Amino acid sequence: MISLGNARVRAGQIAQGLRQLTLISLALWLPRSGIGLEAIGWWEQMQYLGFLLGFSWLVGLEQAYLVQLKDKNKAVADQFTGQAFALIAGIAVAILLTGWLAAGPLLQMLTGDHELPGWPFYLCFLAAHWPGLFTEKVLLARSKPERLLTYSFITNLALLSAIVIPLSTGSSFAEAIRWLVPVALLKIILSVAFLRTSMVFKDLDFTGLKPWLILAGPLILYSALNSINYSFDAWFVNFWYEGDGDTFALFRYGTREIPLLAAATGGIIQATLPILGDHQGLEQLKKSSLRLMHLFYPGAALLLLSSPWWWTIVFTERLADSLPIFQLFLLIGISRMLFPISVLTARGLERQLLWIGLIEIAINAVLSVILVQYMGLIGIVWATVITYLLDKLIAVYWLWRAKGIPLSDYCAWKWWVGYSVGLVGVWLIA
Repeated sequence: MISLGNARVRAGQIAQGLRQLTLISLALWLPRSGIGLEAIGWWEQMQYLGFLLGFSWLVGLEQAYLVQLKDKNKAVADQFTGQAFALIAGIAVAILLTGWLAAGPLLQMLTGDHELPGWPFYLCFLAAHWPGLFTEKVLLARSKPERLLTYSFITNLALLSAIVIPLSTGSSFAEAIRWLVPVALLKIILSVAFLRTSMVFKDLDFTGLKPWLILAGPLILYSALNSINYSFDAWFVNFWYEGDGDTFALFRYGTREIPLLAAATGGIIQATLPILGDHQGLEQLKKSSLRLMHLFYPGAALLLLSSPWWWTIVFTERLADSLPIFQLFLLIGISRMLFPISVLTARGLERQLLWIGLIEIAINAVLSVILVQYMGLIGIVWATVITYLLDKLIAVYWLWRAKGIPLSDYCAWKWWVGYSVGLVGVWLIA
């Protein structure tokens, strides 16, 4: 069984935190870089497209990999890891080629515009970024926290430098994006180098991956539905406001989660997923999520009350209209404190996730269409906050009905309810 050591948990959280910190640093710096709001919108479009094209299949494969890995000895695990890495790299290259050949129709469908400056070069980065994310999961699962942190630090520093240095020296946005190609090559080289003792590339007989792919199938479909739901907001903003780059930038800056929240929740999921099949794992998830609640809710309340004083200082007056969106979007953290999806996955209920995903998309779409007509961008955010909470509550109910596992087994629900009511109250005051 994979050991759940504090070093592994911290390393996973720090690695995700570095990635998020890099994107936050760019978000803070770009409004001060001298490029227009439209160019900032282009960068946000790329983030959105990267998520939409890569999230579902990669997350599904990663989660299934972590579940499958726990029952394999080192020799079999190394062979399995090599095959998995090769398959993920192959999928990434296929998406790269498709994105090149069908760039115009793809961009028109997803962004409302058939052009996006620097898009071919950003695709090259994505083709290396996705296998790189899998590399981080492998290093975490194989208990190599030092390698994980070194890999994460180097690659995130390279990404930050590739954008900041060219723009600081007078390059245009499209010219700066070209520097992501060397970053992509660096990520591939480091991935192979850091996994050299955890992968075997000989005899790549992919028929042995059948159990992994069978397990990953429903997870990929659920993740696809989840990514469609998450990306629906960005797509709907493009559709409703006819691809306006300025509006898209305002929306994306407002819908940023609390720094390090995704890293903390992701670290908990990655560390506990392999052991959620027994009661010990559920108890560990309950303790870890409660510790996170004690950090998240006071922090979110403080951000809500103080944001009117620091928002324009941090993001400049150009993005002042994003503040109400940010304040409301903080409430999405309430649903982030529930982890029934991870338990459903570990207990073999992947197919039920598909129905949950379909329900989620339907609710979000209907609410967005209704609320945007009365509330504008805020209405789209309201739809998302409500949908995400309903999604988690439906999963809680399904887990109880299917496996007899109540919420109290894996969540300190009284703390969650009390904290959540308090945060909503703070939002009403703010």
